[in-house]
Amino acid sequence: MSLAELKEQTKELPQEQLFEFARWIKELEHDAWDAQIANDFDAGKFDEIIAEIDADIQSGNISKL
Repeated sequence: MSLAELKEQTKELPQEQLFEFARWIKELEHDAWDAQIANDFDAGKFDEIIAEIDADIQSGNISKL
């Protein structure tokens, strides 16, 4: 099924099923975001910012929120 076909079929869903489908899509999106963050973390993409934060903490260069 193509994306265009899926979009057309989605338009025909009863409201309750449309809302359930939308919730399911949001869950998929959240899971994908979590996976991307985990992959970026594992790849070291946050290492520099984490080191900067650690240095700020060690030097006392922080303030209470």
